[in-house]
Amino acid sequence: MKLQHLVLFNIGPFRERHIIDFSSDSSSTGYAFFAANGRGKTSIYNAMKWCLFGEVKTRVRATTGSKIKPKKRPIFGEEKDEPLMNTTAYEDDRNPTMSVILIAEGDKGKIQVTRNAVVTKSSQRKYDSVNETLLVQVGENTSSDHKAQELIETFFPKSLQQFFFIDGEALEEYQNMIETDNISGLKEDVEAVLRLPALTRGADDLRAIRKNVKSKIESSNKQNKNAATARNLANKLHKEFVDAQNNVEEIEGRITKLKSKLNEINEKLSKVEDIRIHLDQVKETQLKLDSAKETLARSSNDRARDAEVAWKVLLWQRAEAIYDEYDKQISSASQAEWEIKSLEKENKGLQNDLETMEGICSSCGQKVPDIEEHIKTIENKILENKKELERLKSGEFLPADQLQIRLGRLTSIKPERNDRKRIVESEKKWLADRKRVKSLEEKMEKLSGKVTEKAEEEVGELGQEKGKWEQLIRQLKVDLKRGKEISAAKELEYRSQERKAGNSGSSSNKEIKLDSIIGKLIVTIEDTMLRYKRDARIAVEKAASEVFMEVTNARSTFSGIHLDDSFRARIKLRSGKFATAPSSGMKSMMTISIIDGLRRVSGLEAPIFFDTPGRSLDEEHKQAMLEYFWREHGQQFLIFAHSGEYKVSETMEEFGDRISKAWELKWPGDFRSCLKCKSEDIMHTKKKQITECLSCGHSWDTSVAHTIISELE
Repeated sequence: MKLQHLVLFNIGPFRERHIIDFSSDSSSTGYAFFAANGRGKTSIYNAMKWCLFGEVKTRVRATTGSKIKPKKRPIFGEEKDEPLMNTTAYEDDRNPTMSVILIAEGDKGKIQVTRNAVVTKSSQRKYDSVNETLLVQVGENTSSDHKAQELIETFFPKSLQQFFFIDGEALEEYQNMIETDNISGLKEDVEAVLRLPALTRGADDLRAIRKNVKSKIESSNKQNKNAATARNLANKLHKEFVDAQNNVEEIEGRITKLKSKLNEINEKLSKVEDIRIHLDQVKETQLKLDSAKETLARSSNDRARDAEVAWKVLLWQRAEAIYDEYDKQISSASQAEWEIKSLEKENKGLQNDLETMEGICSSCGQKVPDIEEHIKTIENKILENKKELERLKSGEFLPADQLQIRLGRLTSIKPERNDRKRIVESEKKWLADRKRVKSLEEKMEKLSGKVTEKAEEEVGELGQEKGKWEQLIRQLKVDLKRGKEISAAKELEYRSQERKAGNSGSSSNKEIKLDSIIGKLIVTIEDTMLRYKRDARIAVEKAASEVFMEVTNARSTFSGIHLDDSFRARIKLRSGKFATAPSSGMKSMMTISIIDGLRRVSGLEAPIFFDTPGRSLDEEHKQAMLEYFWREHGQQFLIFAHSGEYKVSETMEEFGDRISKAWELKWPGDFRSCLKCKSEDIMHTKKKQITECLSCGHSWDTSVAHTIISELE
């Protein structure tokens, strides 16, 4: 598989769409991405992993010889969770979308992998959801979702990704693992490279088949023992079933006899139908009479209760006019008393004005023009008021307090507002109820004289007997239903045990021979796998040694790498001994050599992606590693280097003939020249965080952390 294009959309620091073109006429296999921290070199590395395998995990850790299971990184979430989606896209876009498209050439033609993730937002961020889709095209074959993932497995198995996606940050953990005894993690990697899991599954399948065969043999033997027990239980259940059936038949017989008696009673009743109808009328009338008497008793009680206040109603018919007259007099007396007090107060004020007259009007406060005329006016007003007082005082009014006493006495005999209406209605109801009772009594007297007591007694006895048999039949029908249910349940249990008793087992010689053959096959496969693992260890050791000898700077001292039966790795000296206390650079090169040796043994032709490749390496080993991986006619080798690991200008100058293409990742604020015309004559405004080119006038925002990809010449 050879990469052609990579399209990024809203992943990591890459906002919107970015297209990376790997196609080139050059035969060089080297590709490089240079960037400072946070600019997105690892995001491109992770984008390819997510596109191919649908997940990106946190960095590998290892302890006590085993890899700790890494944590899957989410599409979106809090910063501490290391989400894959561009933060601005997630926060600002209505339907945040992240996608990666990988285009390559393979043995079967064009390969295109498109993976999308769309977030559906809710009112609360914690309830946001994501929908992922996958579309894969290989030649003329196109698949989606889980079938598409299976198609990816045909040209890039997920189990081999660790040998093609190499993380320099995790080399130390991997290194610790391959130097430790009982390193199950490296054994798993070797088995994955050699496709041993498939062979292991074959042996497991045979074990499962053998287990089923043994189970059948044991089951057959067990069935023979269970058959006798089932037979005894079946015999017991059969007896219980027969007893239940007999009970059902007995109940059915009793119901038949009772129905016969009931028919005889109905026949007798049909002969005295007229009498029965008459008695029914008597019975019905008696029930109505009893109900009417109960109603009359209630209305009599209501009538008696209302009669207790009837005297008030009768008395009030005459007293109400007196009450109204007293109420009117109270109003008149109160008005007269108020007017008398007002006039007396006014005269007192006028008399005071006469005695203290100084030429000033007490009403308006102005000087009186004619004092004698003003005095005469006051005296006339006093005389008028006195005449009015004499008239008011000479009126025939009782004092208001005496009128209130009389009014209070009348109030004590005043009935409630609805007493009269209630008394009238209760009287009417009592009269109607009494009339109904008398009417029914007269009807009962007429009906009672038409049938003799003896005839009435005979019909009554027949009716009672009929009711008795009908009640008994209803009860027997309930018992019959329950009996049938018990009988059916007993029959089911009996039939079940009967079948078990008839299924006696018999182990065939064929099954016993099959068990023996499968056992031998399993032993053969296990022996083959042991030999295969031994040969695989030798093959990985040889390939890793070849890589190590190409990248080491001390070929005269070392002879390669040794992997023992426990897959513990050590550096071999030409003297036949092993290197003691090797440097961290030597250990890192040994680790890289083993990883690449595993990759070579796998036989998979795919690009190699190396994130932070210079981790733990000195300058000489860094150069040697690039010399090895960027050799001609090899597989595409992509490094994602921090600008401190490999200097851009020096690397491009030294390996220019080995590098097919290279890119530099920067934020807008990192540029020291115009993004459009490349002029260095630019001006930066810190307050607005805007940079402007003085040559072409182009300006750009330096506050955003959105990466720009620039291809290096």
